[in-house]
Amino acid sequence: MTHNRLVIAVDGPAGAGKGAVCRWAALKFGLEYLETGALYRAVALLSLRKGGLVGEPEHLAGLARAMAFVYRPVEGRFVAVKTM
Repeated sequence: MTHNRLVIAVDGPAGAGKGAVCRWAALKFGLEYLETGALYRAVALLSLRKGGLVGEPEHLAGLARAMAFVYRPVEGRFVAVKTM
């Protein structure tokens, strides 16, 4: 069985309003909204807590592969609520 799903990716500089526009569109059109910035921040935070540098791609990739992200719907979007 094939499922066709609409996927929209929005990119732009910090503070440009991407999140606000995406939250509005998700609520207006009944879409799911995944805030990927939470993924990046969780990996960076774990790296800092483990004494690693956020500028080491191999280290960050290894942490990301070992992490389990749990997402919960909050106000029309999915946010990371727990990482392991």
